[in-house]
Amino acid sequence: MKTTRAIFGVLKITLGLTGRICTSSLVPLLSLLTLAGLGLLITGAEQTKAASIYWTDEVDSRPILGNIWRANVDGSGKVRLAYGQNNCFGIALNVSNGRMYWTDEDGGDIRSANLDGTGQRVLCAGLNQPVGIALDVARGKMYWTEVGDIRSANLDGTGKTTLLSGLGRPLGVALDLSDGKMYWVDFNLNDIERANLDG
Repeated sequence: MKTTRAIFGVLKITLGLTGRICTSSLVPLLSLLTLAGLGLLITGAEQTKAASIYWTDEVDSRPILGNIWRANVDGSGKVRLAYGQNNCFGIALNVSNGRMYWTDEDGGDIRSANLDGTGQRVLCAGLNQPVGIALDVARGKMYWTEVGDIRSANLDGTGKTTLLSGLGRPLGVALDLSDGKMYWVDFNLNDIERANLDG
């Protein structure tokens, strides 16, 4: 038995009962460079209608230059919000506070800005190649992956904590807040793993 879920209305992933990705297909709404991270802004009375897509990409140059973009869900209205990041990767949105958060893998930091790209600031610096990022807005926490580790901090960057260490190369991370779990992809082990939110 398999279940199919639509992620952001763009990436369709078919999962088996083991949790491993079996197949995937990407619907090309936009012509991208190297797509790295993807976020979705939800609006509407029932919070079910997508208004905008946010994503990061990178330019194949030396040094690698990253961008943050926004577009309507049909691919129209594409706007670059930030340019010249070292190598921005994961992105997550805090819609209630009008902020976006992203990881800068080569720069070794986590940054935040308003949803229109203004007010950019570094929240956590000196990290070991952060990639994936996810938010628990209700509890004021962010979670991210680094080389070998999964860490967390408050949304303002204070209170950094290492939750798990000795991992392979964790990349993307997702939170199941209702069940108190986090899930991540390990690039080196080629699997999907999970743990409690406290590690």
